[in-house]
Amino acid sequence: MARRHGQAQRLFNDSLRRYLELGASGQPVNRLELLLPHVQFNENGEVILLPGEIFCRIRDDNNDICPFVVDYRRRHGKGGIRYHYRYAHNLPAEKRKLTHRYNHFLEKAARWYDEVVRAKMPLWLPRDATDSPILHISFPLFLDDEANEESNQDGNS
Repeated sequence: MARRHGQAQRLFNDSLRRYLELGASGQPVNRLELLLPHVQFNENGEVILLPGEIFCRIRDDNNDICPFVVDYRRRHGKGGIRYHYRYAHNLPAEKRKLTHRYNHFLEKAARWYDEVVRAKMPLWLPRDATDSPILHISFPLFLDDEANEESNQDGNS
């Protein structure tokens, strides 16, 4: 049975609050590296963000996560995560659609935040049918074709 909008919104708000408490508690960056999944991009090369995100999920070649954390009381505008991705990493963020306010999206987003807080590092993102497809996940692994070809040649030699 589908939840009513008020129930879905409360579920999402509770999950988001637990996620925000990670930032308020001053989690060390190395702890966040164990909690936060890798950033994902849509087919247009835009970072896919969930409503309320405050942690940058960009990782360097050593898998160290960017230490930027939005002050959760100032999540919008120049102090926000979208602004950070754009100007610190030269990466645009995907624009949210109105469908992201619907129950099914809120329930999926709540589940994603719960998995982050529980250190499940979800590899999935809540997506709506009208969203752009996910193009790739930013893993510090050999996911490009050249590296895969090289590793296959090494194994066949």
